Amino acid sequence: MISERRGRNSDGGIFAGCGFNNALESKTLILPHSDKILQHVLLGDEAFPLKTNIMRPYPGRRGGNEVTPERVYNYRLSRVRRVIENAFGIFVA
Repeated sequence: MISERRGRNSDGGIFAGCGFNNALESKTLILPHSDKILQHVLLGDEAFPLKTNIMRPYPGRRGGNEVTPERVYNYRLSRVRRVIENAFGIFVA
């Protein structure tokens, strides 16, 4: 029964129902070995909802070579996400 459900939920849907998201939204997320409550911001893709604490790319493809603030933002967000994904890849290996 569990194998039938795999792949049916998006990353954003799974994240919406987890305790980590609840702590993030209620601003009660505490770092391990720390008593300080900090404001956190997560990086996500199009599967995540647009919220004040989730950074995601501007939607749609912008044609042409025109440099716009949205394209610069999407490019920089993509670079940061690649670095994080590479770090996790190294960690797993």
